[in-house]
Amino acid sequence: MARTLPAPAKPRVAVLATGGTIAGARVSGSARGYRAGVYSVQSLIAAAPGIGDLAKLDVVSVARIGSQDMDEAVWRDLAKRTQEAVDDPAVAGVVGRPSRRRRARRAGGRQRRDPLRPRGGED
Repeated sequence: MARTLPAPAKPRVAVLATGGTIAGARVSGSARGYRAGVYSVQSLIAAAPGIGDLAKLDVVSVARIGSQDMDEAVWRDLAKRTQEAVDDPAVAGVVGRPSRRRRARRAGGRQRRDPLRPRGGED
């Protein structure tokens, strides 16, 4: 008789949302009508069918603003929450960060490729 092995536990992943580009939307008919933080992180996750089959997500909405509007308090909160998730042995990974490349382009600088981001990925 064949034995059925239990399914492996899903990895626990911390998702730290800041509400920028991915959560933004055009709010008027013009191209300049973009607003950050229109969608909640929960609604974005709900729009990805089957994601809950891959991992147990610990979702935290750190802010609902674009990275250009992040002040020191938001950066410190994001850093603190990121470090807490990294230090938690039950957390297999941490997802979420504002786009350094986009901020560098706005500032006129050149940003090195992020080694944690796949080549060819867009912000």
